[in-house]
Amino acid sequence: MKMLFLIITTVIALCLSSTVLAGIEPSPFRAEIIKLRVVARIIHAEDFRVIKQLSVPPDPCVPPEPCTELDESLEALNTIELQLNTVQDRINSIIVEVMGTEPSPFHEDLIGPLRMITYTSQSIADMINTFIPPLNDNIPADFMDALNSVSESAQTMADTAQQAIDEITYADCTPDYSMDENICTTHDNCAWIIEYDATGVIEEYCCCIGGGSIL
Repeated sequence: MKMLFLIITTVIALCLSSTVLAGIEPSPFRAEIIKLRVVARIIHAEDFRVIKQLSVPPDPCVPPEPCTELDESLEALNTIELQLNTVQDRINSIIVEVMGTEPSPFHEDLIGPLRMITYTSQSIADMINTFIPPLNDNIPADFMDALNSVSESAQTMADTAQQAIDEITYADCTPDYSMDENICTTHDNCAWIIEYDATGVIEEYCCCIGGGSIL
């Protein structure tokens, strides 16, 4: 009797679970979400590589001495920049593909991984931009130039991801084409929107939650 009761209870529970799960519509952008999470992990790994380069900058190269240490650092930074540019292309492709679809409430599912990308990319850019070489340490100019290139790539990625977040967040706003970008971005309820397609930028405008211009 107890066994029969257990079987009946289990069947009822499974039926209820199936009913609940059937009412949950899966995101059509699941594949893109996974891709963005992979990109975020790649950027996170590059973040650690940048930290390593900043912690032990190379000594200046004085010919005819070999420049092994400097060459290794430059190669590492060039590899980091190449990796960032590669994932930047992936992000652009995903954003164009997803945002090119009809407006969908599922677009909000992408905000989480996009925020991870924004945060980690911005962390790399800020870390390099605030880098202060050790006292009395003559850092090679080539090393600083390579660092700045990495910073620019990271900043571009952070801006791209944040722009996609803004476009999703302000999807229902009323575009204001008359407002200047500098004025638009000073208001907490507004964002400067840049729309893309496969060929590049389509248009730019200010969007404010609540609709209409704030001027």
